[in-house]
Amino acid sequence: MLDRIVASLRQDPHGFIPRALSAASERLRPRGYRLKDKVLGSDETFLPHYGVHRSGNCGDTALFVSTRKIIDHELGQHRWRLMPVRERVLPEDIATINKRAPALVLGGGGLILKDSVPASASGWQWNIPLDLLRQLERPIIGFAIGYNRFSGQDEFASQFREHITETIAKSAFFGLRNRGSIAALSEYLSPELAAKLKFQPCPTTMISRFHPINVPRLERVAAVNLAFDRAELRFKDGVGPVVEEIADCLKWLTSKGWRLVVTIHDPRDRYFLPFLRSAGVRFTVHDMPNASFEEVVNFYAAIPLTLGMRGHGQMVPFGVGNAIFSLVSHPKLAYFLNDIGKPEWQVDVQHRGFKDAFIARLSPILDDVESYRAQVAEAQTALYTLTQENIAQFAPALSR
Repeated sequence: MLDRIVASLRQDPHGFIPRALSAASERLRPRGYRLKDKVLGSDETFLPHYGVHRSGNCGDTALFVSTRKIIDHELGQHRWRLMPVRERVLPEDIATINKRAPALVLGGGGLILKDSVPASASGWQWNIPLDLLRQLERPIIGFAIGYNRFSGQDEFASQFREHITETIAKSAFFGLRNRGSIAALSEYLSPELAAKLKFQPCPTTMISRFHPINVPRLERVAAVNLAFDRAELRFKDGVGPVVEEIADCLKWLTSKGWRLVVTIHDPRDRYFLPFLRSAGVRFTVHDMPNASFEEVVNFYAAIPLTLGMRGHGQMVPFGVGNAIFSLVSHPKLAYFLNDIGKPEWQVDVQHRGFKDAFIARLSPILDDVESYRAQVAEAQTALYTLTQENIAQFAPALSR
C-alpha cells in the first residue's frame, strides 16, 4: 500500500490529494448506504450502478456518467445508487438489492480485465464472490462492457470462466461495447450463453445525442493523448523507439500548421512529455485526470481533431461529433473503428515503421475535416439507433 501511495505522489503530486479524496469517497459511499439502510430501514427503491465512480482517469468519469445519462434520457430519471465495482460486494448489499432494486446495472468500460483488482473474487473487475452472485435475485443489465485483455497478456484466473458464465446467465441484457469483445468473450461461454451477448456501443460515442453541447470549435488544433500504463504490453519494440517515431509524426503535423494539445487522461500519461519535448515537438498540455464530465465534454467539443491512444481519448471526441485518428496500442481501438466501418482511421503503433501510413491516412482528414465530421455524425446515428433498441429491450427489467 505504501509503495502505491509513493508511486502516485511521484506521478501526480498536484492531483494526488483530489484523487485520494475521490477514492476515499468511493470506498466510503457503500458504507454510508449500508449504515442508512440499517438505521432507517428504508423501503425506497433504487437502481444500483456498479462502476468506477471516482476521479483519476477522465475517460472513466465520462463513461460512467454517460451510462446513467443515456438510460435516464431514454427511460426517465432513476434513483441511482453508485456502487464501486472493484470493492468486495458484501452479503448485505445483495440482500438490499434483492429487496429494493428492480435490477442491477453493471458497466460499462473495460471491466473484463484481470489485473486491475488484486485478488479479485471473480477473476475480473466486478469483485463479487460467486456464492453471492448466485444469491442475486434481480436481473443484471451489463451495459457497454469491454473485453480489455491486452495482446499477449496472461490468461484470466481459474475462477473467471465460471463467474462470467453465472453473470451472463443472470443477465436480462449483456451488451459489449465492440464486436471484438463479443468474439473474445464468447470463447469462455457455451454457445447458448454466447448468443446472449449483444453489441452495445459505449455511451460516450453518442454524447451529443443525450447531452446539450454549445461550445465554439477551434481551428487547426489537434488534441493528442498517449497512454503509458502497461507499456510493456503496448509497445512491442520498446517505449523509446515507438515514442521517437510518434514524435516524428507529430512534428510533421505541426509543420502542416496544426497546433497540438497533449491531453492527460491518467497521471501516467505524463511520462511522454519529456520524450516529446526532447524530440523538439511543440505542444501545450491540458491536464484532465480530475476533470468533471462537463469539463471533459466541453474540452473535446472545441477540438476539431483528436489523435488518441486511449479508448475514451477517441470515443469521447467522436461522441461530441469531431474527427478522430487512432494510435493503436490496444486491440479495443481497432475494434471500435471496425464497428463503425472506418478501419483506415488508425495506425498500429505497437511496432516501428508506421510514419508513412500515419501521413498517408491522416492527410485526407487534415484537408477536409468537415467532411469527416459528417462521417462521424452518420456513424453516430447508427450507434444511437441501436442503443435505443437495446434500451427498449431491457426497459421492462427496470420497471418494478
